[in-house]
Amino acid sequence: MASPASRRSTASNSLIQLIESRGALHSSTIITDVIKDLVRNVSSPEQTSIILKECASAAKKYNKDLSYIIQQKSSHPPYDSPLFQVIMRTSVTDRVSLDILLLFLEYASSNEADLNVADIRRVCIVKDDQPLFEYIKAKIFVPVDNVYLSRTNARDEVVVQPRITNPERISSSGGNQPMFTADFTIPMFQTRMRGSNQVKLEFIAQGRMWCLAFHKSVPQAVVPRKSLALSRLWRRDRSNADSPAMYYDWQISLSLTDNSELTPVQALLTFSSSTHLPGGKDVFELELSTGQGKHLVSKVSYRYIKGERKEDLGNGCLKIFASLNSGILSSSGSPYIEEDGSLVGTLEAILTMAEKPRKQKSMKRVAKAIPKKADTDTASVCQ
Repeated sequence: MASPASRRSTASNSLIQLIESRGALHSSTIITDVIKDLVRNVSSPEQTSIILKECASAAKKYNKDLSYIIQQKSSHPPYDSPLFQVIMRTSVTDRVSLDILLLFLEYASSNEADLNVADIRRVCIVKDDQPLFEYIKAKIFVPVDNVYLSRTNARDEVVVQPRITNPERISSSGGNQPMFTADFTIPMFQTRMRGSNQVKLEFIAQGRMWCLAFHKSVPQAVVPRKSLALSRLWRRDRSNADSPAMYYDWQISLSLTDNSELTPVQALLTFSSSTHLPGGKDVFELELSTGQGKHLVSKVSYRYIKGERKEDLGNGCLKIFASLNSGILSSSGSPYIEEDGSLVGTLEAILTMAEKPRKQKSMKRVAKAIPKKADTDTASVCQ
């Protein structure tokens, strides 16, 4: 009985012989056809491994890029790449399909061509599959602030459900509207914020890619003017190690990415205290809303006015901002930070238009007209 190694060698030689019989000019087409046939008829990780190794040997012999072939879009409908089709058939509850996916990802990123991250993200959005997106991120994506997480195995976690326990708490008109709940955990939150100035969470919900970001911003009031005296004072203040912390505001923003479909949003961000607080303030809530007549959009549109290209958002906004200027999450010993340094929170969102307040003359009056749900004096702003 032939050993597995000899069978692989025979399979590899058979593909090379097929290419030689048809001519080296057809090598790319033949390898592509083998990959497509594998995607259509794949049955096991073992079979997938043998065929991909066969294709890799042939691609190397004829100087072809297997990673490009695996990620190349088809010239026929539905125009998707082999890797796209493999991801579409993968389920996080099916170990066999996950093993097959990992093999394709390994060969798709083995050569010089970069892994087509945009296509991988797109298929996860098409499937509306947050668990699969989390799985793929954990396998192939390196966090931007990995320097803080490299000493541990901790990773950001987001669990999404297409429902909300009490929709009326967010919107009186949200009963039949698309909605979701995203429960998240951010390890080493304050350390990463102080070192990287921002922490971003990306997740998929309701067929869209969302980004919940925590970041620092310098208040406009402390930006120095151009006078020489103030410039010298500013440089002197910056030399003091304790000064910069006074100038930063911690903010939260919610946005859409990856060409996601525009939508209105009414959302409530909740953090629970790890210890009981006096006065019954064990829960901190923050509203994030696009406001009346506004939509959250994933990209800027442009139009030409007298030959000049200008941004045209219309009734859209790119991000919803809210300030954490009370130091609720930035202060050491914050009750909303877990003992291990993690930040645990919940984002509940209903994709519906905000109700029109009785009077809408300014942002402050709008904030007063809506029943106060958040322990902050700063209303969310859609920009």
